[in-house]
Amino acid sequence: MPRPSAFARFGVLLASVAFGPVIAAGEESPASTLDAVEASMRAEVAAGKLPSLAYALVQDGRIVREGGFGIADPEGAVAATAHTPYPLASVTKPIVATATMMLAERGKLELGQPAARYLPEAAHDVPGNVRQLLGHTSGLTTYVRIGWGGTTPAVPDAGADPWPYAFAAQPPGTLFEYANLGYGLLGRIVEARSGQRLGEFLRAELFAPLGMRDSSLPGRFEVPAGAARKVDAAGKPLPPSWNDTPGAGNAYASAHDLALFAAFHLSSAPSTVLGPASRRRMQEHVEPGARYDYYGGAHYGLGWYARDEPSGERVVWHEGGMPGASSIVYMLPKRHLAAVVLVNQADANDAAQRFARALVHAVEPAFVGTPLVAPQGFERYAGTPGLRGRWSGEVSIDGHAMPWSLTFGEDGALAVEVPGAPGSAPRKETFRAQVHDGLVLGAFEGGLQGKGTTSGPGHYVLLRLVRQGDRITGALAAYSSEERLEYLLPYSVSLRRQPD
Repeated sequence: MPRPSAFARFGVLLASVAFGPVIAAGEESPASTLDAVEASMRAEVAAGKLPSLAYALVQDGRIVREGGFGIADPEGAVAATAHTPYPLASVTKPIVATATMMLAERGKLELGQPAARYLPEAAHDVPGNVRQLLGHTSGLTTYVRIGWGGTTPAVPDAGADPWPYAFAAQPPGTLFEYANLGYGLLGRIVEARSGQRLGEFLRAELFAPLGMRDSSLPGRFEVPAGAARKVDAAGKPLPPSWNDTPGAGNAYASAHDLALFAAFHLSSAPSTVLGPASRRRMQEHVEPGARYDYYGGAHYGLGWYARDEPSGERVVWHEGGMPGASSIVYMLPKRHLAAVVLVNQADANDAAQRFARALVHAVEPAFVGTPLVAPQGFERYAGTPGLRGRWSGEVSIDGHAMPWSLTFGEDGALAVEVPGAPGSAPRKETFRAQVHDGLVLGAFEGGLQGKGTTSGPGHYVLLRLVRQGDRITGALAAYSSEERLEYLLPYSVSLRRQPD
């Protein structure tokens, strides 16, 4: 089975992690407590747990502490600093959301208009409106395609337009479903409505006015000068990579720059970049009719997650994760306080989050944030009566409807019959799943025979399904090997309960 952390990294949101305190609570001054947090960061880098790390802490619009530890580029022997550009992965999303809101303020687009209105004719079936793309409630589902520099892609359509995968797995406005493709489309909308390439618009209209001098959205396989090098779990440098939805995850920025970006979003001061009302709206719950099943009651606004802690304190944040990158911006709007932590390695989000919470706790000891655990409230399927039994129907692969069935066993196991190549018998697989109020998340080893996929050892199929009465709908996603992820491609599923 694939590691749960990988599911969260690419938007399937199955990660389950636990965090202990970085330092013990006490009566120390903020400066000495921050020293202790820094010492803990330095120790984890020195012990080889992290290749490098950069951080920044901003309070009341001012950066009060920042720094970096480790070697950001092993081949170039570049030391990490607060000004080292790091790959941001999904922390790109609030940046692109800000650009979209800027164009809305300027009257270049309307958030309530269908997204397809601002896209090429070939994208006429893209579901939802612009606001729903921003809030991950358009109905789009899990999608990733990554190209690796200097290698031959395993799939022939890598880099092709994503329109075949831009279908509504659920009706728009009904379910929060994290969708990289939605932000890829927003990047294209920004280009269409601004008349500039996305990277150029961000540089001229957002990064430069905010003083974000270490930030960029590079082109295919480009790496900014002096940037942190993406490394694998063993610390070995990875080749340059490129996500074909740049608006979802291709930006680079330093911890210093992201602190400036966070300070901008915490501020209520007027700005020609984006007004305070629009910045506040980005942090608010804007789709009340949709289900939000993750992070223990969190909602997603227009580019930011938001959740009220048990104390009543609101936390606003965004994490990012992909091969060679783990990042977080963690904000307390009421206190005008934010922490940024960046690591140039995958699966380090637990450490990034832990340090971010420790940084804000150091200057606000009364605040003790709870862990941000994606499947909080989910339980392992154990024979739930509402799901138990056989469901059959079809999965649509490259426009072809193929029979597919799913059986929820009394013993807690799920069984599937996976369509194979034409003329071959279905393959049977069993696996386990997590459930929450009819939402089913799971994975099994194998592949799906699509034109954009391959199969073999190390390939998987992810499920993201919703039961409503006697129907189950959603998507299967073919998922390539974690060691060199190239794709996570969705196919729509529709099933009906079968009589006992």
